[in-house]
Amino acid sequence: MLKLRLFFIIIFLLFQSNLAFSETIRYININHIMNKSKAGIDIIQQLNKENKILLESFKNQEDEFKKLEKTIINQKNILEKSELEKKVGSLRKEIKLYNKDKIFKLKTLEQKKTVAQSQLIDFINTIMIDYMDKNSISLILKKETLFVGKKELDITNKILLAIDNKIKKIDIK
Repeated sequence: MLKLRLFFIIIFLLFQSNLAFSETIRYININHIMNKSKAGIDIIQQLNKENKILLESFKNQEDEFKKLEKTIINQKNILEKSELEKKVGSLRKEIKLYNKDKIFKLKTLEQKKTVAQSQLIDFINTIMIDYMDKNSISLILKKETLFVGKKELDITNKILLAIDNKIKKIDIK
């Protein structure tokens, strides 16, 4: 009788532990999707193009400041002290305004990047929720937070394929 009770208790405990592990859990590499999806690559290309244009304009402006500085240095012995100070002060004001404008433009570009990435993440979330519903998945974890996981539980490529099929481009405003 005692053996029979012990047998049923063990069976019951095993049954309970199987129920706990019956939930389906998968993981995903969000960084990989952000960098390798068509929309993610498009975002990167748009930002790089805009950054290149900004850097070129910054370089041109800085070259212009160097030319002005050389001109002022060459006129140092010719100009009166007050006139020289006026030109140097004017150049400093221009450089100060340029630096403020440069910082503003770089911050604006960073904000555009953040907005575009959040739009992509929102779209990824809707795709993942749809994928979860279709495949009866209970939980999706970020790969970066895992220590070890089976390769079969990684759904990154499946989600990447679904994203590439639904969206190719996100316009940066």
